[in-house]
Amino acid sequence: MPVEDTGGTLLDLFRKYSPNTFPVSNYRIDDLDEETQDSHWDEASFARDLGEDARLTTGEIRNVCSSPIKFTRNNSYFSLFLDGCRRAYYICDLSSGSGSMLPIIAGQISAAIVLRSKETGRVKLFKHEKRGLILLPAGGNAINRDDASELKARIDQTFVKDRIFGELIEIRHPDKPKDDSLAHLNMEMQNLEIEFLDDLANTDSLNQDQMVIVDGALQFTRIRKERAGLLRYAVGLSKHFNLHLKNIVSKDREIGTLLIHLRKVGDRTVAFRLRLTSGIDYAFWYLRIRSLDYLTFPFAGIVKLEKALVSTKEKEDGLPSDMIDNISRCILLERTVCPYGLDFRWASHIYPIYLSEQVQKKKFTTDFFFKSILRRRVPQ
Repeated sequence: MPVEDTGGTLLDLFRKYSPNTFPVSNYRIDDLDEETQDSHWDEASFARDLGEDARLTTGEIRNVCSSPIKFTRNNSYFSLFLDGCRRAYYICDLSSGSGSMLPIIAGQISAAIVLRSKETGRVKLFKHEKRGLILLPAGGNAINRDDASELKARIDQTFVKDRIFGELIEIRHPDKPKDDSLAHLNMEMQNLEIEFLDDLANTDSLNQDQMVIVDGALQFTRIRKERAGLLRYAVGLSKHFNLHLKNIVSKDREIGTLLIHLRKVGDRTVAFRLRLTSGIDYAFWYLRIRSLDYLTFPFAGIVKLEKALVSTKEKEDGLPSDMIDNISRCILLERTVCPYGLDFRWASHIYPIYLSEQVQKKKFTTDFFFKSILRRRVPQ
């Protein structure tokens, strides 16, 4: 049972419930340590039927630049750009009553939409929100749920002005509790992005002529089949993806062996189909947006694009190949302005998403605040 509360710092508060709590190096968990968003795609989810309606072979490469159809900023499909960001901090280890050592992770999550005018090309911040979280493993072999609820209430009271909240989470993998915490943080970031998509859909801000590019994969865990309409006018763009996926081109061939043949700007693969347990099918394909000249890595300058199959016809036949080509041509327009020298991912980056990331990073609370959060005084 908790001892009498004598006040003190946040570290003292944790020690009230677990005397053996001790701070670690209070380091920020580097995003580069994370796996790609498609690392855990189940190979059984790759359907044999393609994600587009043309009669193409899985290993075929086609180029979208040869069409007489010309896209400019004025008639591009895209004028909204949505991105989510997160930062995570390993602040302390806590021993539970069951004898488990639990990492306590704090983090910041945010989402932002950048809007670009089709008339002037000017960009502005359309919507932004951020919040902080301190993740408290509760139940099972973690902190007693009643104690964790009390901890959450005290944390909420202490950090109310900072918009930092305690969050009770479940540890599903006792051998990797830190991974469960990071997965929860990513899920909360995705929930913010879904809220933004919901707002765009409810205010009729999206249509065929004003679509949104979402940075990263579209497989939001909280979007089920009945809400697939949220993704009707959204295209996911991934800068970083798994090159070792099998059962797409053929059973044993890794996708990277096909992507090595995307050599010219505008080269794309056919659209493959991803079928998930959520009941939503996705078409996804790979597109080269930058020339191989001056690139030091053969897969640099390639992006993975995704679109949900929403209508009955799309679900049955896949996306029209013309639509995939046109989306790809509009993506090629996003190569300029180029963040060369400003971001190591520049070859696969598009500038509005880069701007969205920069806005969010500048609006984050400083790392120093979170690295010293255990010294924060907790009111009695």
